[in-house]
Amino acid sequence: MSTIFADNFKNTSGGDPVNINEVKTDKLTGKTTAGSITIQGEGTATTNLQQGLAKGWITFNGTGTIAILDSFNFASITDRAQGKYTMTIANDMANAMFVQSGNAKKEDANEDPNQTVVFGAGTGYTKLASEVQMTTGRNADLFDTASAECVINGDLA
Repeated sequence: MSTIFADNFKNTSGGDPVNINEVKTDKLTGKTTAGSITIQGEGTATTNLQQGLAKGWITFNGTGTIAILDSFNFASITDRAQGKYTMTIANDMANAMFVQSGNAKKEDANEDPNQTVVFGAGTGYTKLASEVQMTTGRNADLFDTASAECVINGDLA
């Protein structure tokens, strides 16, 4: 195997002034640890590239016949009951210690813009590395939503 030492890489082929500094690659792997690449963050701080990436996101219509509108690393969605959904993760998380967040919007004629939409995993739910459960509602009332999103962060298996 060869080693290249350089301070800068510059793609000058084609003379395109917009893409003159673009260097293309299909894969980056950490030198010391394969799954760990540190990058310069804001100011003098550094961050781990893998830890800083969202591991999945989904946007879906939860009314009528529910449907995933777009997603990354989610395989399917199940309507469990009024305002209750289970989303299956395509490539499991390493454990159930990941973080999920999201939002939902109720769209009806009686909507009060001063009320907060609640997003959460719900009570009595044992978190799994292979799925995300969420509920949507306002105050104590659960409702199906035509517009909901969820994102997960943590370690992939």
